[in-house]
Amino acid sequence: MSKVTIQLKDIQLAQLNNDCLKQVVKFLRALKAHNGVSLRMQDADILLQISDQSHRTRNKELKGLYADLKSKILESMRQTLELDR
Repeated sequence: MSKVTIQLKDIQLAQLNNDCLKQVVKFLRALKAHNGVSLRMQDADILLQISDQSHRTRNKELKGLYADLKSKILESMRQTLELDR
């Protein structure tokens, strides 16, 4: 089986399931509470912005939320790819 690589820049929020969207909201709320940075879900590159913020911080909560988001995105994309078969 070949490995499929998906870039965050190629994923739009509309492609993600509800679990992913809830995780995005959790991350955005935690980010704002942690350092006052407010990101908008409507931004086309919101997933890249979240990734960038996660890599910049030392906050364990944000890093954990981002790790959970990544796994939820992978699962959502797997489900989408399986449905397309």
